[in-house]
Amino acid sequence: MAGTIANTIESMIGQTLVKYTIAWTSDASGDVNTNAFEMKRGAIYQAKFIPSSSAAPTASYDVVLNDQDGADLLQGAGADLSATIATAMPFDARPIVDSDTGETVDLVVTNAGNAKEGSVVVLLGPII
Repeated sequence: MAGTIANTIESMIGQTLVKYTIAWTSDASGDVNTNAFEMKRGAIYQAKFIPSSSAAPTASYDVVLNDQDGADLLQGAGADLSATIATAMPFDARPIVDSDTGETVDLVVTNAGNAKEGSVVVLLGPII
């Protein structure tokens, strides 16, 4: 698996939330698994999955955000996603990026189709 990702990170709402926008493009096999990146320490408050309007992924594509131990920080919220409708998932039991300095995470997309695109937006906030 390969594919590509591009990350944008911005602070929001008085610096208490950090917004990670991860744009992805799948490879010929319909997958993305490349370029692990660092997330700050905090709790995930929301994840939004946005399919591209011009290169929409195949229906029921899957997204996970694995921590260093291979656990899906999105807790299965990225399973069987729509190819045409954005999906926002709030988290009541907030998954934690738990290292004191943050940790390396890996976005993995499967079943998206050849050269398809989308993005994942993760809102990370204070651990309460």
